[in-house]
Amino acid sequence: MAQCLWIVMVVRSLLFVYYFHCCWLLGSCQGLELQQNASQRAASSVDYCQSKPCQNGGLCSSGETTYTCYCQDTDYEGTNCNSWINDCQPNPCQNGGKCTDGLRSYTCDCSMTDFYGANCQNRIDDCMPNRCQNGAVCIDGFRNYTCNCYDGFSGPDCSVDYEDCTPHLCKNEGRCLEISNQKYYGLAGYPPPFNGTFNYSMAAGYICWCPSGAYGTHCEINPNDCLDPATNRSVCVHASSCTDGLASFTCHCLPGYEGSNCSREIDECRSLPPPCPSGATCIDRLADFECANCPAGLGGRKCSVSLTGCDSNWCQNGATCQPILLQEFPTPLHDYRCVCSLERSFTGRNCSVQLPDFAFGLDGNASSASFLSLNPADSNFTANNSWTIELRLVTLSRGAFLLLLGDPSDSATTPRLLATIDHSGRLSAQLLHGNGSHIAALTSLDSVATGSFVSVKISVSISGLSLSLSVSSSVRSASLSSASPLPQLSGRLIIGGFSGAKPAPAPSLVDSLASVSRSKRSAPSLPSGVASLLPDNITAFRGIVGSARLNGRTAATFGSSLISPSSSQIALSVSGLNETLTAVTGWARTRQSDCHLLTVLSGSHQLSVGCESGHFKVSLDDRTVLVAVSVATGLPFNFSISCAEGGFLTAGVSTNASDFRVLADTTPIPAGLILDSSATVTAGGPRFKGCLDNLRLNGYLVPLVNRSLPSGYSGFNWMAASSILPGCHGDAVCQKTSEGSSNVCLNGGQCVALWNDFKCDCPAGFLDKECSIKDASPADFPTAIVVAVSAALVVILIAIVCLKKKLNRRPTSQSAASDSESNGSQPVPHADANVELRPSTGYLVADQRDSSAGANAGRALPPTPTDEGIDLSEDQSLEQFDKDANTLVRTRRAACSEGDCKNGGFFNTGTNCEINIDDCASKPCANGLCSDLATDYNCSCFTGWEGRNCSINHNDCPTDACLNGGRCIDGNGTFTCACTDTGFTGDRCQNNIDDCASKPCTNGLCTDLVKNYSCSCFTGWEGRSCSVDTDYCLSGPCQNGGICSDGNSTFTCDCSATDFNGPNCQSRIDGCASNPCSHNATCTDGLRDFSCSCFSGYSGKTCSDDIPDCSPNPCQFGGACLERSNQALYGNPTMPAPFNGSFSYALAAGFVCLCKNGTNGDTCEINPNDCLDPTTNRSVCAHASSCTDGLASFTCHCLPGYEGLTCSREIDVSRTAATFSSSLISPSSSQIALSVTGLNETLTAVTGWGRTRQSDCHLLTVLSGSHQLSVGCESGHFKVSLDDRTVLVAVSIATGLPFNFSISCAEGTFLTAGVSINASDFRVLADTTPIPAGLILDSSATVTAGGPGFKGCLDNLRLNGYLVPLVNRSLPSGYSGFNWMAASSILPGCHGDAVCQKTSEGSSNVCLNGGQCVALWNDFKCDCPAGFLGKECSIKEASPADFPTAIVVAVSAALVVIFIGEEFL
Repeated sequence: MAQCLWIVMVVRSLLFVYYFHCCWLLGSCQGLELQQNASQRAASSVDYCQSKPCQNGGLCSSGETTYTCYCQDTDYEGTNCNSWINDCQPNPCQNGGKCTDGLRSYTCDCSMTDFYGANCQNRIDDCMPNRCQNGAVCIDGFRNYTCNCYDGFSGPDCSVDYEDCTPHLCKNEGRCLEISNQKYYGLAGYPPPFNGTFNYSMAAGYICWCPSGAYGTHCEINPNDCLDPATNRSVCVHASSCTDGLASFTCHCLPGYEGSNCSREIDECRSLPPPCPSGATCIDRLADFECANCPAGLGGRKCSVSLTGCDSNWCQNGATCQPILLQEFPTPLHDYRCVCSLERSFTGRNCSVQLPDFAFGLDGNASSASFLSLNPADSNFTANNSWTIELRLVTLSRGAFLLLLGDPSDSATTPRLLATIDHSGRLSAQLLHGNGSHIAALTSLDSVATGSFVSVKISVSISGLSLSLSVSSSVRSASLSSASPLPQLSGRLIIGGFSGAKPAPAPSLVDSLASVSRSKRSAPSLPSGVASLLPDNITAFRGIVGSARLNGRTAATFGSSLISPSSSQIALSVSGLNETLTAVTGWARTRQSDCHLLTVLSGSHQLSVGCESGHFKVSLDDRTVLVAVSVATGLPFNFSISCAEGGFLTAGVSTNASDFRVLADTTPIPAGLILDSSATVTAGGPRFKGCLDNLRLNGYLVPLVNRSLPSGYSGFNWMAASSILPGCHGDAVCQKTSEGSSNVCLNGGQCVALWNDFKCDCPAGFLDKECSIKDASPADFPTAIVVAVSAALVVILIAIVCLKKKLNRRPTSQSAASDSESNGSQPVPHADANVELRPSTGYLVADQRDSSAGANAGRALPPTPTDEGIDLSEDQSLEQFDKDANTLVRTRRAACSEGDCKNGGFFNTGTNCEINIDDCASKPCANGLCSDLATDYNCSCFTGWEGRNCSINHNDCPTDACLNGGRCIDGNGTFTCACTDTGFTGDRCQNNIDDCASKPCTNGLCTDLVKNYSCSCFTGWEGRSCSVDTDYCLSGPCQNGGICSDGNSTFTCDCSATDFNGPNCQSRIDGCASNPCSHNATCTDGLRDFSCSCFSGYSGKTCSDDIPDCSPNPCQFGGACLERSNQALYGNPTMPAPFNGSFSYALAAGFVCLCKNGTNGDTCEINPNDCLDPTTNRSVCAHASSCTDGLASFTCHCLPGYEGLTCSREIDVSRTAATFSSSLISPSSSQIALSVTGLNETLTAVTGWGRTRQSDCHLLTVLSGSHQLSVGCESGHFKVSLDDRTVLVAVSIATGLPFNFSISCAEGTFLTAGVSINASDFRVLADTTPIPAGLILDSSATVTAGGPGFKGCLDNLRLNGYLVPLVNRSLPSGYSGFNWMAASSILPGCHGDAVCQKTSEGSSNVCLNGGQCVALWNDFKCDCPAGFLGKECSIKEASPADFPTAIVVAVSAALVVIFIGEEFL
């Protein structure tokens, strides 16, 4: 019973659970009640459920009259549960969710939507939480998100901060600060923006924090601290180089300078110990010093070299020998110089050449030329009416031809200037007609045949009708007389003449002494063509001609302290020339180590001539030649430059005729410098202090003293000049410029002026350049030193006396002569041999002094009318002295007996005559030094005294000693000429003082006279000094307010302040006369000007500027801008107003926009939104696709799974990739051709997926009308071409890896291509020219994929979003897209070749020798076994067995040796 009760309780519990379940699920307990009722009635009623009417698992309940099917636990409904319940109808899934029906339920698949929830009703916000970093804005996407990074950040979540400072971009040690580095913000002293608050919107980029002295975005600007901002010149002086720093500079001083800016010259003379020995004067040089006034016999830089050049004394005929030190280091080289006297008629290196026989030449050098060519440009000269010839000559010729200026062959019209020396030795200048008749003639007052140098100057002026002749400053002039106007001089300058034979050797001195007659030389002959113009008794010139000048060129002094300012230069233009510069020659003088002589500029070429570090320097463009000859010595030097095109740049310089050095650049000159009207020549400048003369370019003389070129003359004209001093002058170096006339030498020193330098002859006790250092005196030395020095002097004096006694015992000349004769040698002339030229007699008087001939033997005697010499006997006082001496001797003999006295008892004293009597005790030498002899004395006379006792003083003033009225003052052995008030100067008053030296003729030519001058005034000037200018403005010639300026013989009217022009400002200027205003503007005349009233739309002085109304283009959306001022657009009825009418300047301002289809407005600024359907105001793109508005067009960006113009078509997901040109099928070359169906739109975008290993390939071609789009690869890079535009993206796609590509080609935009191998590597490149017309996708277009040029795979290829079917399919009815037209050998899917099998051998492995093949996509590699190499393991690796046994043994031995060596090391 208990068990039954337990079962009942269990049943009840189960019923309660079932009841509760039904109530909870169904919300009602009716079913339970019905079941209970049914069970209650089961026994008594009909069971209508017996037939099982309820289907599909429905629960049947039998009632009184029928049954009821309960279908709640099934997925069916209806009376019998026979109707299937579809819970997905209507679709409860929202937002595109996919519904799956369940048991009285459904499930929404939201995976293909951007929503979630039971009904996909909730949008998925991928930006919650925000995973974007660095302040980026998160943009929700399709089950994804995009971070809109601020500039400076990248990466999917903007977590990558660009390294803006890598690589380092800041220059000049600038510090790079990344703006995104938040730790810099708020730090004191940091530049903006770090002094503010950090902001992500401004975090891109970097800031360069520049150090002091630099600025700019990248600190790239470093002001050149080497330049003084006030003067724009280098802060480093004396041509020192400079290195610029940061707010600093460093001067690299040239040798000899020091200091921060190299401004301080180092005084090497102040170094310790003193560089020069005691008694010598130290002269400071640049980076050097020189010891001057060396003790006798010493020389060299430190007076340390004994001069031996005169030890052998080669100088003859009484010349003075001066030793010369040619080279001190490394080994001293000695030489000598003989100082000859022209009065003694000898010259040459050893003064051994007699002057009377001359050879024609320059500067004493023999020449065989028939005429002298001063310069290639001077030997044949152009016609001119003024000529001046200057020269110096030495001659004894009389009745000789000197020179001819003119054409000797023209006997009709051309005048000639002829100069001869007449038979009295005077110079004659004659101006002759062509037939030989005289126009004018002059003869010098004095003879030029003196054997001495004579200065000659001959001037002729055809227009001035004057002829002048100057000989040694004695001037004569004459006027030209001619019945008819004289033509200009032209032709050649011919000087001298010689036969061409070499002169006979000069007679020896012995021959000259033996006979006055001379050996004959070859007779000179007259130049060709000249002899016929001369009398029969005129012979050829014999002598020396030097310093020849044509047309009076004058030297110029630059940078002289004698005038102010001292900086000077000349700028010249080129007239009448058009030729390449080939040669530059000239003469110069300077002491500057670094200087600038000359600059020639023409176009891009520049020639510069100067000196650097004391050496001569020439530069032509990028070529430089530096000649190692010192020119900064103050000595004159000649220079020569060759710079012809195609040749080498060559420079030569000489300081004398025997020292000419040449140096050349070794690179041919590619293009020469042209001398034409565009060229300029500049001489001198701030960097030159010195002289220039005879400067010539291509032989054309550069005028260094201003002159105007004659009409038609080719050459150079002054443009500008400053502070030029005519002539070559040195500074007044012996005066202190800051103290007036104070002598630069201190403590009584005498200043000796050197050219632009000086030296001081210091008195005893003073040293240094300016005698400013006191020399040490004996008082400054200890007593012991004084005693020692005195004792040394006594010893030296005794030695000198002994030496003189020994010399007095030398053999007589007779014995010496006999010795020389016995030796067979010729007598050697004594050093005092005197050879004298006496021009008045024409022969030589020579004598040779002999020690045995007495005091007067061999003396050179002044000439007398009989040439017999004057007898100079000693006076009576000398004879009386001799008598007294004899008496003294006799007395001394008597004092000593002959038997007791020593020394023979003569001339001695003492008890035994042992003491020598001092014969000098009575001081017998009145004006000389006495030397005691054994029995006599000898007198060495002071200068000017002679005789046994030096008591005779002759009058040293011979007849005519002083010339030109000078007064002779007798001296001791010499005389002095006082030339006061004579007008002459010189040691014999022989030189006429140049009264023109002070330049008294302000505006004229000065002629020097004796104690006077004469001025020949230029036209328009008058007065004694040509200083009075005629005022041509007194008559008031300038009209209408013009300002008159008086000129030279004329006037000039300045009309610039008036509205008139013309020579007299007489003509009114009409500024509108030439109708200068453009574009129908109105012209208004003004004061030397005009103004134009422009119509609107025009500007400029003459209204010639059409304001560019369409620049920049104001029309938007590609609208065409039409300027109203473009008259070519008017009159076209198809054009908009106003272009369909007539042009009017009044309406010419502004523009009209011709808008593209789909836009409107004045500037086409209105573009209706084509993305909205105007009837519904909803997006035209279906399935929630986004839309981009275009011009009368739109672009739908379809969500995944949709395609088509409006994304209304669901994509057939069965699309399959295609393999092209696979070796798995035959033939291997394959392609697909497709047509276009149901489309008529512009191609704007192409996307797809590809895979290949080809470097050059062809993926796709789209053809429509004349347009073609091609997609492929070139050199491994992705390439897109549209018509004539090409974009090549530098991403390698020929790797066998898949890649995605995207192309944009919309009309009016740029052709753009992008490609990526993976999501993080997407590169885009665009063409920069807008596409003028797009490619139309319509029924005429064709699409071709693949072809012979492509081996690989394509997939998901879309044009404007439409899928291109790569596996054949038919388009459904009404479907828009692409249909196959033809295809060949397309393999569905993406497959690589069977690369590990040899196609020609079946299944044979491509890897040889047991190698294992590893298949790569369309490629392979072989893992080779040991001993094999190569891609296919085909190369056998070398092994020891492959080598001969001997080689193996040798190599093994070598390895053993190496191993042992390494062990020891």
